[in-house]
Amino acid sequence: MVTASRSVAAGASQAPEPMADTHPTNSLATLIVQSPDVSSPLEIEYVGSTQAKMGRSLIMAGSQSITAQIVPGLYIARLRAPNARSVEKLVQLAAGQTQTVELRPPPLPSSGSLNKLVEATGFSNNGTTIGLSESAGLASLAWVRLSTVLSSAANAQVFPPDGLEARRLRSLGLTSLRNLLANGSRTALQVVLGDELAASKAADSSAEADSSLIPKPIYVDSTRLACWPIDKPAPASEESPRQMPNFAFISEQSWALEPGCYWLSVRNIDYGRSLFPVIVSPERVTNVVFTRNERKKVSIFAYQLSPAGNPQKVMQAERKLEMAQRYFMNGQMSDAVLLSQPTLSGAPDAHQLTSENESDPVSNLLNAYLVLRSIEAEKQHLRTPRKRRLWKLPRRT
Repeated sequence: MVTASRSVAAGASQAPEPMADTHPTNSLATLIVQSPDVSSPLEIEYVGSTQAKMGRSLIMAGSQSITAQIVPGLYIARLRAPNARSVEKLVQLAAGQTQTVELRPPPLPSSGSLNKLVEATGFSNNGTTIGLSESAGLASLAWVRLSTVLSSAANAQVFPPDGLEARRLRSLGLTSLRNLLANGSRTALQVVLGDELAASKAADSSAEADSSLIPKPIYVDSTRLACWPIDKPAPASEESPRQMPNFAFISEQSWALEPGCYWLSVRNIDYGRSLFPVIVSPERVTNVVFTRNERKKVSIFAYQLSPAGNPQKVMQAERKLEMAQRYFMNGQMSDAVLLSQPTLSGAPDAHQLTSENESDPVSNLLNAYLVLRSIEAEKQHLRTPRKRRLWKLPRRT
């Protein structure tokens, strides 16, 4: 269970708060909000009461399960989605009452690229969540997209099968990174590409008798990759990533690299050439996952895993990082902050944040950036003249 307080929404009253520390215990109620997915943010919002003059406010946020001792009144229990379409339930609480609310995500779509993967690999599907791997601790995931599956499959390759079975994730066919690590490499870069658009069209056309009618995965098939040290000239040639035999809309490429800074070149017939700076850290594997959705939007996910970490803890942490990056891309900063918070005990220093085997430096850096951004936004809001606050929002940085 992870809990954290969120700042009160702009315009909401901040006093008094409907929390336990400001009211007698015998006048309080208890609200428990739960979700089957540990990586989906939950929150409790106070709506109002006929007995107390308190403004609407967010009073608690967390993931998997949160418990609040609060004054009687109306509350909204909310499961926040990465597409901003949250699941909500209105709860009326009386003094001395305890209520438990379980929020589940909406039903999964009945067609598309995800269904093709689920059917072909045997991922469990209970209608609202998907189980990717019990051995990896990914047994009940909400809001699953192709990026979720590819990120989990790529990250599973960091660990040998005898340390992490992840049979269904390995059945996708990714092998290039595992081969490098099995041959003694200690640091590497793995790139995985997935085309949700092509997968969806292929699934829709699978009933056709003529296989030539099934469109080719243009994004994956026409992409070329190159990687070289940042202080060296670019190589003369580029490489074609290997396509998966059973999933033509997925491809991979891996390099055994010494720790340092590199350029990753991604060239595509539709999107041109893009250069990405990539850091390969000592004793870690850097994974970069590219996915194109059905609207032709390309998203990029980054991870740095330690093969020395506990496989299940690492896989669960990387799932939260995948979700944090999705919330960040959608502009849901508070959710991204919540999911990217370091899980280290005590007050960690910079060395701990970059060396802990179960901690991902990418997650820690993302969290630090988001926190600094929120602090700067708050400063700018406070600098705004009071008479203008009602009609002019602070400029976003």
